[in-house]
Amino acid sequence: MYFLHLIGASALLLCVAAPAHVAAQERAGFLVRIGTDTFAVERFTRSDERLTGELVLRSPRTRVVRYDATLAPDGSVTRAEITTGPAPGASGRTVRSVMRFDGDGVSIDTRAGDSTSSRRVDLDRPAMPFINGGYAFYEAAIIRARQAGKNEADVVFVVPGSGNRVSSRIVMHGRDSVLVDYFGDPIRIRVDGAGHVLAWDGRATTAKMTFERLPDADVEGMTRSFASRDAGGQSLGTLSPRDTVRARVGAAELMVDYGRPGKRGRTIFGGIEPWGSVWRTGANAATQLETSADLTIGGQLVPRGRYTLWILLDERAPQLIINRQTGQWGTEYDAAQDLVRVPLQVTSLPELVERFTIGIAPEGSLTFEWDRTRFSVPVIVR
Repeated sequence: MYFLHLIGASALLLCVAAPAHVAAQERAGFLVRIGTDTFAVERFTRSDERLTGELVLRSPRTRVVRYDATLAPDGSVTRAEITTGPAPGASGRTVRSVMRFDGDGVSIDTRAGDSTSSRRVDLDRPAMPFINGGYAFYEAAIIRARQAGKNEADVVFVVPGSGNRVSSRIVMHGRDSVLVDYFGDPIRIRVDGAGHVLAWDGRATTAKMTFERLPDADVEGMTRSFASRDAGGQSLGTLSPRDTVRARVGAAELMVDYGRPGKRGRTIFGGIEPWGSVWRTGANAATQLETSADLTIGGQLVPRGRYTLWILLDERAPQLIINRQTGQWGTEYDAAQDLVRVPLQVTSLPELVERFTIGIAPEGSLTFEWDRTRFSVPVIVR
């Protein structure tokens, strides 16, 4: 896997001094990371009337996004054209969306390959386009709120094509700090006096992304570099691929379905997964356990059926939580539906486990391994 370290970022990105300032126009870039891995590189130019830019995304393979937005005098977006496609020379479909914002919502016309679609999304608050891995529109929303003299502002970010909405609240903390709600979790942002984003810390969110501002970025050069790695079998891939483990324990058939995030140079337990929290034991959709027979897990009865698995990350006494609710996203934990909580054994691993792994041993144990930590619990068929 390709890693981009902070020390080498300026050389790899070929950052250059900002161009001579033009009245009411500025140019900048963002370097977006997940741990030590580069996820995206963005470059944008903003004037009083327009916000244009491009970014390269690395997951699951290299993609390029270009956008061109028209701004109203108050900084809101009235029209945006957003095109997403593969890296030059690579195969893949190009998707182009035109978004037209008015006082009541946004109309979206999308062309994906040979197909076209149109949809209307009704809105009751200001809105901006949402681009995965791109943050210039978040900055535009912060600047707009700052210029309006608001300490708090509600904004809806609309996904091109699908029209899905991401509601967010922007809260100012003095002149150099902003909190942004991101799918219910806080992002801590450092800004300058005008509201320009200098650094973004999303490690408290499920996305775990951080980024820093650059005077410029060589998006074309990075696109060629990332595409070359794709061709050599070194693509970043899906960030948290879904996996299934199946095993037979006695007369029971067991299945666990879960997402597998990577360590990516980060501190895991006590870091991106803080002590005292309930962890989803994976990523994305909630981790599912299915058993064809009644079990005893950690000394507690678990009748045959389907459940979700969670871990209470207590530094001294972690617990496996077996929950009756199924089919939900991994952020939707409902303690009222807990079936049982059982103690977990904790051991240190001699070698680092880069990608989170759940195992079922035929002799009867359920294990959770990541970084240098193993949680385990005995499983007995009744």
